[in-house]
Amino acid sequence: MARYSFSVFNNIKKIPPVWVNSGSSQAPNTEGPPGSIMPPILLAYTTNPLFDKDGYQISPSRSESFALAVPKSKRRVRRLLQPANRSKRALDFVIALTLLVLLMPFLLFLAALVRLSGPGPIIFRQQRIGAHRKPFVLLKFRTMSHDSEFSQATIDDPRVTVIGRILRRSSFDEFVQLVNVVKGEMSLVGPRPHAPETQVEGILFEEAVLSYQERYVTKPGITGLAQIRGQRGETRTIRELEERVASDIEYIENWSIWLDLSILLKTIPALLKQVNAY
Repeated sequence: MARYSFSVFNNIKKIPPVWVNSGSSQAPNTEGPPGSIMPPILLAYTTNPLFDKDGYQISPSRSESFALAVPKSKRRVRRLLQPANRSKRALDFVIALTLLVLLMPFLLFLAALVRLSGPGPIIFRQQRIGAHRKPFVLLKFRTMSHDSEFSQATIDDPRVTVIGRILRRSSFDEFVQLVNVVKGEMSLVGPRPHAPETQVEGILFEEAVLSYQERYVTKPGITGLAQIRGQRGETRTIRELEERVASDIEYIENWSIWLDLSILLKTIPALLKQVNAY
């Protein structure tokens, strides 16, 4: 499976607009002509549509939806992985509905434990961004004290209840998202949906990594390639976020039904040995 990796052409951090010419002693050129074929430069940021030396468009405006510069062959692959893909949707619906029926007694037991953990709703609801940036309400068992302010959970987070800590470490709190899958808002496998206000190093996820927007080409998933690689839990640095996004895009570029099935089978052992869920 082809592995995705980052380069200066597919990531951008919060830095001032400038072109940096790494092969010349001349002053930086801030008036790069739109639509030009770029010399070997490092592009930091520009609001003009530009093209790299291979003819791939890069760096659209921040006000637009960001898109990675990818060859046409890969764009064809991505078109296969659309929210309306029938084979993926059929797999999601059948497996999710079957699991909901089989796990219903267990889910009711977990719901009772959450109710006993303290005041507040049993189900935690939060708006997330789905395929093509369409918002939806994500469902989880509540694992924190009611009315807690939103931020990423950290080690020994005092907001997490005793029952909630067990649910988070085992990922049982995510089981309710099978309802999201049956409704067609999520997939069993795909990039994990983050809350829009989530930040890393004081920067919103979507602004910290340019190619983060590529995750919206498909539905978010309960599990994914990043999850079975242990890339979950608190994201402390932009580099950690880059690694997660790289795994998500690698999944998108190499998607197949067999890859989905493989990730589903590897999810259980990955959950058993995870150490960074808290």
